Amino acid sequence: MKRLLDGLLIYARVGQKPIEQNLLDLNATMQVVESNLSQLIKEKKATIQYDKLPNIPGDDASLIQLFQNLIANAIKFHHKERTPNITITCQEKEKNFQFSFQDNGIGMEEIFFEKAFKLFGRLHTIKEYKGSGLGLALCKRVVENHGGEIWLTSKLEVGTTVNFTLRKSLN
Repeated sequence: MKRLLDGLLIYARVGQKPIEQNLLDLNATMQVVESNLSQLIKEKKATIQYDKLPNIPGDDASLIQLFQNLIANAIKFHHKERTPNITITCQEKEKNFQFSFQDNGIGMEEIFFEKAFKLFGRLHTIKEYKGSGLGLALCKRVVENHGGEIWLTSKLEVGTTVNFTLRKSLN
């Protein structure tokens, strides 16, 4: 119950304060995330691959939360017959950067794509996978607060790719 309340508190706080115009090095963000998740990464023997990530304006704590949730989900929903492998890519577009977090996990059917981003939008029972159902809803809120969009593609038993955009500038 405490974890659920803590998660709701974090969710409620996202977007309450304006995003500062600080330029963030997303490579440093990834270092923090990998450190925060180091035990889980080691335990599941997960690999995370990414090229140099850009600098963007934004809220550091929110973007750490975003990246951390996406990587933790990719590890949590790994396929039992495969070691979790997460590949992060970034493409520069005219006004934003498009990120893709691709995993080789259990995947999901297209009919569940929208539900995955809903508050408490669990797709599995608590016995199957622990969690509160807040993770992707929080990710959506962080991305939208940064002026971006988030969506996913997935194939059952193959893996999922969570895509999102973040603006190059907040102006």
